Parts: sequence; structure tokens; C-alpha cells
Amino acid sequence: MSFPFEPTSNGGNFPPAQAEDIIVVVTFPNGVIRSALVEVSPENGFIYLQTDKPIYKVEDTVRFRVLRLDRHLRPLSEHVLLRISNHQKIKVEEAVLVTGPPMHIAEHRFNFPLIAKPGTWTADVLYGPKVNKCDLKT
Repeated sequence: MSFPFEPTSNGGNFPPAQAEDIIVVVTFPNGVIRSALVEVSPENGFIYLQTDKPIYKVEDTVRFRVLRLDRHLRPLSEHVLLRISNHQKIKVEEAVLVTGPPMHIAEHRFNFPLIAKPGTWTADVLYGPKVNKCDLKT
């Protein structure tokens, strides 16, 4: 399978690309075409997201910890975006966290809504230039 990359000036029905974005288009042998807008950032390194337990009940409080490291495994001080989605992939909470001194670990607590259906909820952490520029309510 090959993945040809051809820069384009927004040809087709794609959202406008920005300097940090590329559009990846994959054509499968059965003729199905899939595309995605992928953010490419000069930022690199690692981000670790940890919770206090592997599984939760609706009445539990989820405790998150986030650590951001550069490619040399040195801690970074920057903004990260924690995004929590329910089992239907609907975003229920966003929080901008700062991984700064002295520990470089950001912490966040999340309580499930009073009427929450069981299922697999997800937490995503984003970092990079777009997060540092965002103006979100925490």
C-alpha cells in the first residue's frame, strides 16, 4: 500500500488547511477513500496521562495527572488541553491545564454527570501551538 502525498491548495470538499495542517487521503484496494485533516506540529516529545484507577463507577471522581516531556525527556512548562468525552463520543468537559514548576505535573478532577450512562468514556490530551493560543473557559 502506498501513500502518495501531493500538496494541494484546498482541492475538494475539505476544510481550509492551515500552515500546521495536512490532509491525508487513503484509497483502499476496494475503492473506498478516507481522508483526515492531521495537525503537524514542530513540537515533539511525550505526554503522559494518568488516572488514579483503571475503572470507575458513576459516583466516583476521576483524578487525572498530566506530564509533558520534550524529546530529551526533560519536563516542559506549557498549556495542554484535556478533553473528556462520554460513551457516545460527545464532549462533556474541556480544561486547559498548565504543566509547570515545581513538579511539572498538572492535575484535574472530573465528576461524572448525575445522569450518566455506563460505557467507555475517553480522555484526550492535546498540546502544541493551537492549545497555547486557545481561549477556553476552564
